[in-house]
Amino acid sequence: ALSNLSYSKKYYILFFISLGISVLFYLAYLYDKNTNTIYSPYRYFSYIGSSAIFALYSLIKTVGKTRKNQFKKYNHYSNKKVERISRAHYKEYLYLLFEYKGEYLLKQTKQTYSGMNIRLKKGKFHDEEIKRLVERYNGRISDVTMYGEYVDSKNKEVYYCYLITLDEEINLKKYEWHQFSRIRFLEFADFDKEIVYRLLLKDNFEINK
Repeated sequence: ALSNLSYSKKYYILFFISLGISVLFYLAYLYDKNTNTIYSPYRYFSYIGSSAIFALYSLIKTVGKTRKNQFKKYNHYSNKKVERISRAHYKEYLYLLFEYKGEYLLKQTKQTYSGMNIRLKKGKFHDEEIKRLVERYNGRISDVTMYGEYVDSKNKEVYYCYLITLDEEINLKKYEWHQFSRIRFLEFADFDKEIVYRLLLKDNFEINK
């Protein structure tokens, strides 16, 4: 019943239960003492002590967990703020992998393959640029999903990586359609391989180099 509650709520509940048990044992001790029915006083105090210790432990865990979560929230916000500022002067790119009926469109060079890499102008929306690109090649989009980012800190570049499912096949110069099972036999540069494979697996990612 407690499995769906947060850690802080669980420990609060355990604290009050343990505290309640300690109070009940203490009241039982007072009652039995007044009626002269105490068999072993030390047993009462052992029960009271163990329940009180567990109550104290629950309270400490609650306070500790709350402070830790607050730090995480602050730390997460601070990191995001720094990251947003530090990327202000980064060059932005869309890294696109097109899919149509189980095949994927890859650009072929002399030795390697890659997805489609497009420079993104500042202030441009991703979806609008992708739609404009596909329409230019007379294609139709079925689905667009962004699975991750690749940040190259050394060269101050960030790549937003998308898997785009098409309703119609498009044919581009220097690009080829390849089946999923064949792609693992193709040669990729490390940069492209890291992105393409994650997009093929539909794996959310954030890579910082």
